[in-house]
Amino acid sequence: MFPQVLESTQESAHTGTLRITALMETLWVLLSFILALARTGWSLQCIQCTAFEGESCTTGPSITCAKGEVCTTKNQHAIIGGATSATMYRSCGPPTHCNKTGSFTVVQRTMKIGISCCSTDNCLSPVPELPPTSTRKNGRVCGLCGAPKEDCTPTTTINCVGNEDKCLLHVTRLNGPNNVESYRGCSTKSICDIRFLNQSSGVVNIEADYFCSNGAIATSRVLGFSIITTLVLLVLLS
Repeated sequence: MFPQVLESTQESAHTGTLRITALMETLWVLLSFILALARTGWSLQCIQCTAFEGESCTTGPSITCAKGEVCTTKNQHAIIGGATSATMYRSCGPPTHCNKTGSFTVVQRTMKIGISCCSTDNCLSPVPELPPTSTRKNGRVCGLCGAPKEDCTPTTTINCVGNEDKCLLHVTRLNGPNNVESYRGCSTKSICDIRFLNQSSGVVNIEADYFCSNGAIATSRVLGFSIITTLVLLVLLS
């Protein structure tokens, strides 16, 4: 009798083990499915804020990013006549913008941009460092102009300096196609690689594309980025 009881007990234990194993396998499949959905179907939540001249930019509304985007921090300095205007902007952005640092020079101004990223909900990536200022001519000569329209015709040239060895065309659109500015000048390759920036404060929307060439004049018409206009509008509307 005792051997039969022992055998029955062992069989029950084995059956219980199989059930637990099957349950664990089911839970693992379910967890893998949930993680797959998180990677492919869910979007990040990112803090959106704008700060000027060293102000804090750590709080603000949490916005839902487009699929595949990450949380970005843009550190931007506009240098005009030796004076620097600084702004920092946190929002969503494509991962291709991550760890981009560079500068461009157009009519009477130099713009420095750095972008860092992180990939968890409402994360705050570190403020990116900006490239140093250089006065060393690099041999590149580009057309120079600015106009309140889709494109401008260079009336003079600029000797590019430092790592700004590409000729740039950029056109700014603010809140649609009716407020347009265009500029030509010099740019680093890293700025050219960014290609597109879309910055919104909830009131002001600025679209930016960059086109660069190795020649004296960049010939393709694209959107661009005007930090001076951005700063003025955001200050007035904040």
